Amino acid sequence: MTFRKKILFGHIGHSRLAPKKNSFKYRAFFFSLPLSSIKHKESKFFSINKLNFFSLWFKDYGDQTAESPINWVRKILSQHSLENINGEIILQTLPRIAGYSFNPISFWFCYDEGKMLKAIVCEVRNTFGERHSYLLTEPDNGAISDKTWFIANKAFHVSPFFSVDGTYHFRFAISPKSCNITINYLVNNQIKLKTFISGTYQEWNDWNLIHAALVYPFLTINIIFKIHWQALKLWAKRVRYIKKPPPPDKAVTR
Repeated sequence: MTFRKKILFGHIGHSRLAPKKNSFKYRAFFFSLPLSSIKHKESKFFSINKLNFFSLWFKDYGDQTAESPINWVRKILSQHSLENINGEIILQTLPRIAGYSFNPISFWFCYDEGKMLKAIVCEVRNTFGERHSYLLTEPDNGAISDKTWFIANKAFHVSPFFSVDGTYHFRFAISPKSCNITINYLVNNQIKLKTFISGTYQEWNDWNLIHAALVYPFLTINIIFKIHWQALKLWAKRVRYIKKPPPPDKAVTR
């Protein structure tokens, strides 16, 4: 298997099941970037740490420094005795568009030297400028299977209409051609929220970058608008507003 830059075109969907039902779905795209091979000037339309129509800035990720975030991911793996996962790391993320960034979740797919997916770091942001990461591995640290549900205690405030309790249940079906991610939020074994990201990978080239620019020119702005629009709908349904608690002491939950 060869790791190449790709663009994931697909959909993001949310379905709230309780305390009030509310669902939405919208088209989106993600960049899938092998970190060992990215260059500062990637194409006419995409740059690293430089202004372009599409751009990726290292300061938007991890410990928010100008250094490559690959060091941040390696540090997380080392802190959890996962130094043997030392192969390619692929960042799947929303880029900045015309300099603007809002990225609710980014995924760091961590491979070993045998090109087996062994760990996933889910880096989550909220609208208050805070972030938290969830580190997911198989119980025996083996290759990640699309049949496995990963369970993590919720530790971070995301929505003002859900408290910080319960668990997230993650499942990943990743292939060279497609990506299907399911994230369910449960409280007392009852599903409160279902979320999915699904799509197909397309070749990284100027035409597909132009296609993304034409079809999704305001994606990052649209996401923040939709978040607030859905919040307004929940408020209109008289769902209880929950004040934001302090962020967790630990930056990573496993």
